[in-house]
Amino acid sequence: MQGQYQPGLVLQPFILAAALDADRIQLNGTVLNPNRPVPVSGEIKRCQTTPPEAATWADVLSHRCPGPMQDLADRLGLAGLDDIFLRFGLATPPDLPLNTELPEIVPLNDPLQAGIGQDTLTVSPLQVALALAALGNDGRLPTPRLVTAVQDAAGTLQPLPDTTTSDAITSRAARDIRQLLTSDGRIRFSISALSGPDSRNGWYLALTPAGQPQYAIVVVVEESEDLEMVERIGVGLETAVANQQ
Repeated sequence: MQGQYQPGLVLQPFILAAALDADRIQLNGTVLNPNRPVPVSGEIKRCQTTPPEAATWADVLSHRCPGPMQDLADRLGLAGLDDIFLRFGLATPPDLPLNTELPEIVPLNDPLQAGIGQDTLTVSPLQVALALAALGNDGRLPTPRLVTAVQDAAGTLQPLPDTTTSDAITSRAARDIRQLLTSDGRIRFSISALSGPDSRNGWYLALTPAGQPQYAIVVVVEESEDLEMVERIGVGLETAVANQQ
């Protein structure tokens, strides 16, 4: 709830989903030079894994490529990126009655850096979980709540009304991105993200069960680029959730 991180390519599924929804990209559309070097905070970043030479936007997501995301962000502009982050709840604090100390929201400054999560936007794991839940909820962004029922004076549990939702994207775009994130029967996304010049965080995002998602899981391990460890933690949580069903 309180942790704030530069998200890096954690933003990739959400930006691509919104761009797909707005017909700004096609998943089978050709992408030029996807593995080109991208300078970030004095380092050179490329795709997390090597994409094919004849790459598509689907490959950009599968191989976690930053270069094409900068191209797309340049086309979307700051206003387009602002709109995406707002629709996915990444630019506003979740409405929960908890004490939080959130940083002052600073307007986006550079679309090329914002498109790879290296500009002024910082996010909490809860914000990412809600955005991920929108992908699992056919594009509808849920409003978080702490309990599903309260006890009245007579000791009877009174269910709270369903929380409101807002449409971040269409169900078609959400399903298409979920399909791209599905492998080995799991919907998951893991990435090592720079968070400033001296910090690296490992992220693991998952929706479970894959056939009909009911849970969004987000793991962030600070100061770690060991994605195998991060994934083991995330898979362990998925297993624990499955055992409780």
